[in-house]
Amino acid sequence: LHGYIGGSDHRPTDQHLEVLALYEQELTDTREMLDQLVGDELAAFNEHLSGAGLAPVLPTGSGESR
Repeated sequence: LHGYIGGSDHRPTDQHLEVLALYEQELTDTREMLDQLVGDELAAFNEHLSGAGLAPVLPTGSGESR
């Protein structure tokens, strides 16, 4: 999709713009799920690990690519 839109002198078609909007929404939803996983669920999981004397799971990456 990006290659087609970026490689043309014409404006994207309405269908291209609709698909782009769908992809953007899907990406936003996925990022929200990841934030919840890392922020809430991982913290709770790490508490259980700590209680069992195990090392916590640490997320990698800074998330700055957003």
